[in-house]
Amino acid sequence: METEGKEYIPTKYGKIEVSEWFRYMENAIENEGKQELLKKIEAYVKQHCAWLHKDKEIHEYALECLSDAAYLYWPEFKTAAVRPNNSNEYKKEESVK
Repeated sequence: METEGKEYIPTKYGKIEVSEWFRYMENAIENEGKQELLKKIEAYVKQHCAWLHKDKEIHEYALECLSDAAYLYWPEFKTAAVRPNNSNEYKKEESVK
């Protein structure tokens, strides 16, 4: 049952509450040893995304960019490693079946 006022992210596992999705992503990144890649993405986001001001906003946006592999299209990351193996387990999806 969805609670009014909460936001959910659709994944292949169904809808996951936003804060839980971020926690799952953080765990996947840690388990795969991709913390340095996340730090590089956070630095890029901080420098290039002027609309984000708080560290939490920058961190969460960086997690989304990592999940979506958006960073692979940024010039500074053309030679970066591919998305962490399991982080796409909780990749956001357009719709949930």
